[in-house]
Amino acid sequence: MASKLSSVIIPSVQKHTATVIFLHGLGDSGQGWSFLAQEWSHLKHIKWIFPNAPLAPVTVNGGMCMPSWYDIYSFTALDKEDEEGMMRSRNYVQGLIEAEMKDGIPSERILLGGFSQGCMISFLAGLTFPKTLAGLACLSGFLPIPETLKRLFRDEAKKTPIFLAYQSYDPVIPSALSAAAAKTLDSSFGCNVSSKCYDGFEHGLTPLSFKDLGTFVETVIGKP
Repeated sequence: MASKLSSVIIPSVQKHTATVIFLHGLGDSGQGWSFLAQEWSHLKHIKWIFPNAPLAPVTVNGGMCMPSWYDIYSFTALDKEDEEGMMRSRNYVQGLIEAEMKDGIPSERILLGGFSQGCMISFLAGLTFPKTLAGLACLSGFLPIPETLKRLFRDEAKKTPIFLAYQSYDPVIPSALSAAAAKTLDSSFGCNVSSKCYDGFEHGLTPLSFKDLGTFVETVIGKP
């Protein structure tokens, strides 16, 4: 999978001491989220990686091919998940993390994040990675394939700061699922999680969640 995919990469302006890997949602692209690097261009020590998901048929959209980290069978029966596709994307993302580590960036200086589908894969890749990361920035998602995630969960993830943002009126990802994810991360997994529900907003990045995301990034890897 890794050899077939591309990424939008924005190098650090000064000495590279931290990396952000951010995954887009269904039907989007890495370019669609590259504005994050522009908005936070004052963080000159950070290298930004915005991977592009592979083109694949998506069942819920009538089998139409589009950028997708995994297949979605239904927006209502969310318990039926494409575990094979999710694990394939998880392995790819963990490979990106390992590549940064080989380039000399410690895992504790690598932040992984994503929106919607990208959020789900960020959870899966970050919580099962054998090293503590700088942070997980998870927007509009919930914990995927729970039994597999529980089995593969690594204790190293307990030290990884997690920011989970979701919207109260999200028609795609019900807020109750995101709230349940925050509770599970805290009480069942013992993770260091900070979650926030943005009242009155639907699926997407809101001005307030964007501001809070920036604060999280600066907190965990803001210093060179």
